[in-house]
Amino acid sequence: MKNLLLALTLLTTNIVYAKSYVVELKPNFTKKDLKRIRTIKNVKSLDRFTNYKSSYFDRLYSLETLDAVNSLALIKKDPAIKLIENDFEAQYFEIRINKNSEMLTDDLLFPQQWALYNQEQIVEKRSLSGNKIIINGVRGVDINWNKKIQEVEQRLVKRPVVAVVDMGIDFDHPELKDSIFKNTKECDENLSVPTKKIDRDGNALPSDCHGWNFAATSREEQFYPFDDKGHGTHISGIISAKKNNTLGIGGVSDKIQILPIRVTGRVDETNEKNKLLMRSPSKRIANGILYAIKMNVDVINLSLGWPKSMDTKFMRNVITEAINKGIVVVAAAGNDNSSASIYPCNYYDVICVGSVNIDGNVSDFSNHGGQVDILAPGDQIISTIPTEFIPLKLNMQGYDIFSGTSQAAPFVSATAALHKGINPDISLDEIKKRLFSTTRPKLNSEKSLKGLLNFSDSFEDIKGPLVLPDFKELNQAQVVPETGIFQFPVYLKNYGETQDKLKIEISSLNSNIDILKYQNTLETPLEYGTPLSINVVARVKNFSSDHRFNFVVKLKDEKNGIQTFSHS
Repeated sequence: MKNLLLALTLLTTNIVYAKSYVVELKPNFTKKDLKRIRTIKNVKSLDRFTNYKSSYFDRLYSLETLDAVNSLALIKKDPAIKLIENDFEAQYFEIRINKNSEMLTDDLLFPQQWALYNQEQIVEKRSLSGNKIIINGVRGVDINWNKKIQEVEQRLVKRPVVAVVDMGIDFDHPELKDSIFKNTKECDENLSVPTKKIDRDGNALPSDCHGWNFAATSREEQFYPFDDKGHGTHISGIISAKKNNTLGIGGVSDKIQILPIRVTGRVDETNEKNKLLMRSPSKRIANGILYAIKMNVDVINLSLGWPKSMDTKFMRNVITEAINKGIVVVAAAGNDNSSASIYPCNYYDVICVGSVNIDGNVSDFSNHGGQVDILAPGDQIISTIPTEFIPLKLNMQGYDIFSGTSQAAPFVSATAALHKGINPDISLDEIKKRLFSTTRPKLNSEKSLKGLLNFSDSFEDIKGPLVLPDFKELNQAQVVPETGIFQFPVYLKNYGETQDKLKIEISSLNSNIDILKYQNTLETPLEYGTPLSINVVARVKNFSSDHRFNFVVKLKDEKNGIQTFSHS
């Protein structure tokens, strides 16, 4: 059998921490088993991966070896071990601050927040060759925020919480200090970290008054997830910067609380000693997410990712755990201008967000393809940075302009959080229905499943069926060399009212591949929340020609007309 690629080549990464592993032990392992593994030659340590309690995570351990090749061969033979996986480094999507951005007003910074209200602002930047590029803003290319934000905030029954699993936050920033979530059981009378460190809420992290620093290089740093790079503070400002305070910007809503969870920062870039100390980046990300689950947050924002070549079972289980607990997980699509699969974006039920420019086109840096669920503004986004930083683009301390899908994801996270704030019991499928059925039209139909986030319309009363394909995890299929025949599933799911009639058309975008057979109508009505798997049979004509398989799914019904979705 041969593997047939259904998408472009996967990304590579710069660093793999080869001497750090994640070990899954078999059920009913004993302390004697642990002791035996620790005595294997060159095993430096074997410790619990996380203090999160479950039948799976109780069996997960972090393993460090001094001799990766020889000791790993011995470890794999141990009868108590079920699985060993590599640790990996994630990409934190922070890119391309445009040094030649032109600031067009002398007023405070809201007029430059085109993502909230596009007033035909102009973005000026330069290409890599030095040529000037001017992009004219287009009215309507924003999240349609102003129409509904006051009504939405008035309807809140609670202040929702978004966990920003990232690089920390500037606790003293005047735009953010009132939005930082306080775990009051773990705070002193001044809502600060107590002098005496005691685990008062039983989550195994003493005095976690306002988040946790999983990238700390000392015990005292654990209690303070301070941002030493600016990325986490920028993301947090997009979500929840204080508005109407005459200072600088406003976030989507300052009624949203931010739980800062630091999992990386300069510790991973500059200091070799600290890089050695912090050599388990995926463990930090996983524990950050598990901490967010313990804290019962409403949304987890992940402006980070890793390629399929570095995907692991334990990280999949971490994300699944969050989703099973009713938490909305939103992730950035990545900044490689590629359709390669990036995780966690490519996991089922994770909302994957790509970026658009001020003119509505998909940003030239944004990853794209059918696995990108929705788009949001991500180019030339103004937000908060730590007040002690020197801004690169603005002449105003505490603010700067960044570009990336990192900046697009928090607009969706904030919108999802406000839905949870209005209806704490709202399901993930209902949130998806509201987000996906109301998007603004796409200018680049092949680059995402749905179009630009429409904040205000997502809070309207939405009726009718909404059947969408799900291209997640659709990376490759096996082909029979003798015949060229291969099969793969296309999944559909109804996020709205019952769909009685639906016409389905699937066509190949590669002239070297023919589609031979698939189900083209519904055999029974498709109920709300119900998935449908359509088996597609196709054939490669010539293996010496291009056999990367991209295809189009067209769905036709009375309410939505013809909808076209591209897998690429």
